[in-house]
Amino acid sequence: MKFLPVLLLAAATLAAAQDSKPVPPEVYRADFQIKDDAGKPRRFSMLLETGGNNSLRVGTKTPVVSSVAPNGAPAQFNYVDTGLSMDVRLRNIAGKLSLRMDLDLSSVQAGERAHTGYPPTSNVRTTVQAIVPTKKPTILASIEDPVTARRLDIEVTLTQVE
Repeated sequence: MKFLPVLLLAAATLAAAQDSKPVPPEVYRADFQIKDDAGKPRRFSMLLETGGNNSLRVGTKTPVVSSVAPNGAPAQFNYVDTGLSMDVRLRNIAGKLSLRMDLDLSSVQAGERAHTGYPPTSNVRTTVQAIVPTKKPTILASIEDPVTARRLDIEVTLTQVE
């Protein structure tokens, strides 16, 4: 008889779980803007479904000299992925939108030369998790490169899609 209250509680919990309907995902358009000191902003947009995983990959494979011939000419190259790699997840937590972004931005530093005479590559990586309001531009990260003093601002604006 002492198990009866436990069984009744388990039955009530199961019944409540069956009565509740899953909350349908919401869809938002995310407009990202990456601004730096070097030029005009880069813009990217994607649709995000709450609870879903989203990825964006844009870039090229850039040749980097890995060995030099005796005459000083490049002999071999390795190819490095340069560009933007971004993974985004949007969740609705208690009525607020939580955005997680993993960003990897790499480029060849034009105009600069390493001791080999070839341009080095630059890389910025960040992971951000933040509560983001809708219809309001929000800075997710502001980064100043300690080597070049170049500033990078990453901004997002979320708009719900009806």
